[in-house]
Parts: sequence; C-alpha cells; structure tokens
Amino acid sequence: MSDDRTAADPAPRLQTLGGVVVHDSEAIARAIALLGEHADPMDANHGIRSWLYAARIGQIQQMRVDAEVLAVSALLHGIGMLDAYAGPYRHEIEGANAARAFALACGWPAPRAQQVWTAVALHASKSIATHMEPEVALCAAGVAFDLYGEGRDLMPAEEVYAIIAAYPRLQLKQGFMKRFCLLARRKPQATADSFVREFGERFVPGYRPGPSAVDRLMNSPFRD
Repeated sequence: MSDDRTAADPAPRLQTLGGVVVHDSEAIARAIALLGEHADPMDANHGIRSWLYAARIGQIQQMRVDAEVLAVSALLHGIGMLDAYAGPYRHEIEGANAARAFALACGWPAPRAQQVWTAVALHASKSIATHMEPEVALCAAGVAFDLYGEGRDLMPAEEVYAIIAAYPRLQLKQGFMKRFCLLARRKPQATADSFVREFGERFVPGYRPGPSAVDRLMNSPFRD
C-alpha cells in the first residue's frame, strides 16, 4: 500500500480535493494560501492539479512517499515564474530556492527542505527526475501530466475529469505559451539551456539566449 505518512506527522490529517484523498497539514494549507496570494487562478489551479495528479499516481502505483514533501513541491513548483519570486536565474532555480525557504520557514529540517528544492528544480526535467526519489519523480510526473497529458493512461478518465472540474484549466495552453515567451523575452540568458529556449526561438523576435551547446563545444579553447 502507499504510505502517506510524513516524518513530522505519523497520523496525518486527510482531505478530499477534486475527488482525491490527500494529506492535509499546516504547511500544505500555507502553500495553497501562498498560491492564492501571488498566483493568478490559472497558475494556482495548475499547481493544485499537478499535486493531485502526482499524489494519485503515487497511490495507484503504491509508492511510499513523504506526502507533505510531495504536496509542497508540486504546489510550489512554478513559483519561480511569478513576479513575486522573479530573479536572474532560470525559473526552476528561482522556484526551488523560494520553495526551500518556505519549507525552512515552516520549521522543516534542512534535509527535508532540500528534498523540496530538488523536486522543484527538476520538475521540468522528467527524464532525470524519474530516476530519483519518489517525491522528485512524482512531482515531475504530476506537472508533465497537467501540461502535456503525459501518463494519461495511468489514471481513469473520470478521475482526471473530476480534478479538472474542481480546478479548471482556464485556457492553460494559451496562458503558458505567453508565460514561457515572457520568460524568454525578460531573461534570455537564463533560458539558454532550458526548454524555454524552444519558445524563445520560435515565438520571440530578436531572442538571443547566447551560444548553443554546439557552439560552446566547437568554440572551446582546446585543440581537439
């Protein structure tokens, strides 16, 4: 069976959101409140849906996870794109730094907060996250499920529709297209080695992220 206990709470409170039974705690409530304060409804719903998909996939696959780490990671995975947490680094790192600070402010020990950092930093690198701790893998899986529909065969359709009914997508495709293009426009250098580069190169006039990996290799200072 899946194990939704955490190190801090061996007998967790539970709640049902979008038809999914998930962990409930002060930290999770604070993460949801943070989204409500700084994110628009589209972003907030994306964070919640990503968490619910991640949690449900973990339950179906009977994975043992720290449910609170997974919840905070998935809920806050995208905060690096929000104006309140903007900075010079790629948005995954800005978000990871902010999410770790949030976990520490909740009184979590540093190793547990670092799990959140790793999950948020790798949420857009599913090919790497899949091979890491279950909280990291599930966070990336939940995000990919919501953005790209990856893994739709892992959940019954009626469960997916129940989550979307509770937390509508609110034209997510168009909204995230604009979001990624804005990131490419605002800080092209920070998107050079991320998936955002694809949006910049295709949709942002004058986008110049810096040398590609090919350029860097061929122009390295070594003779061969």
